[in-house]
Amino acid sequence: MNFKIISFKTSHRNSVRLLIDFAFGKNYWKSKNLDDQEAIKIVAIHRDQVIGFATGEIVKVGNQATKQVTPIGILSMLIVSPEYQQKGIGTALFTARQQAFESKQVSHFRINHWKRKSTSFPIIAVDQGFVKKQSIPNFWKKISDKHDLSCPECGPPPCSCVCEVYVK
Repeated sequence: MNFKIISFKTSHRNSVRLLIDFAFGKNYWKSKNLDDQEAIKIVAIHRDQVIGFATGEIVKVGNQATKQVTPIGILSMLIVSPEYQQKGIGTALFTARQQAFESKQVSHFRINHWKRKSTSFPIIAVDQGFVKKQSIPNFWKKISDKHDLSCPECGPPPCSCVCEVYVK
């Protein structure tokens, strides 16, 4: 199957919003700033159609003892349309996003993985050396209340889903 990975453009906005709402629940896209120029945002395209999306941001974490600041890549979201899953698109998006971070000298990463009944763990991330650090219950509660997020797992707000944090 032919597809290409390219940088997100404003013309992709509506397609990406639909992908986000489908994968994460109605209105979840509102919690993501798709216009953030600093964020890493990429899409997978097949026949001029957006079939996947990945995003991330860089946060700087300081160590007060050493006064050293370390950039951390937060891998926010990776979505592939259901009909295009298991075709290497997710892996290609994950790899391209990692390369984008590395081009900005980021070598430490964090994933906030949504633990769902239908998925066990982020297989691509584990294959890439990420390890589970902790589980955080009710991680999306505030976001779901603020944006009236209807979670596909637990329904209308508040969301009570667990976030599993993976790091590398």
